[in-house]
Amino acid sequence: MNNEQTIKALEELVKSEYTTSTALDAAFTDTEDAKLRKNYRKWRDSHIKQGEALNGRIKELGGNPSRHELRDGSIYRALWSVIRGGSDHRSLVGVRLVAERGIKHYVDHLDRIEDPRSLDLVRKNLEAKQHEMAWYDAQVVIEHNRERAAELEKTRERTKSLEKEIKEDKRASKEPGRAAPFTALAVAGAVGAAAFLISRRNDESDDDVFADTYSYNGSDSATHTEAEI
Repeated sequence: MNNEQTIKALEELVKSEYTTSTALDAAFTDTEDAKLRKNYRKWRDSHIKQGEALNGRIKELGGNPSRHELRDGSIYRALWSVIRGGSDHRSLVGVRLVAERGIKHYVDHLDRIEDPRSLDLVRKNLEAKQHEMAWYDAQVVIEHNRERAAELEKTRERTKSLEKEIKEDKRASKEPGRAAPFTALAVAGAVGAAAFLISRRNDESDDDVFADTYSYNGSDSATHTEAEI
């Protein structure tokens, strides 16, 4: 049995766990939504626990455990900016992508792990991630619908405001009909533009937002290096 190869594979998985916990910690810090904060904290602590379990096995095999650091540089810069600066929906999608990439790391390193106890530990960690990923998928839809509803409400309020302006223009104008048509066009334009943007948002999938960051069916984008991880 090649302990050295197993140790190196486990070390990579530890880094992956700490990268995901870093993303979740950032999302936890930025969001004000109590439900999201609760779950971000839960999943963050879960990934730290999984990383510590892997570190424990590395030590038992004679290796040196990795330190846990919540560092910005452990995540792709493009995703980091979304997680820290985006809406709850975009931040959630970003965190999910980091977690998904972590699972891919597990799959990629399985054939390098020859130690039965290490393999059992890897299996337990992967099982622990199933509920987490299911929660991400459900919550992404919830947040998307919530943001869309908020956008529609803003459109309605703006339309009401413009309609009110039209009525006021008609009352104030000495020559009824001259000022109103221009304002009416503004109403039509605002509503039409809003409908077009919302339609575009509905037609675009969440994965398309990050198409330049990851390729799910293949390897990571060639524009990123391991140094950026």
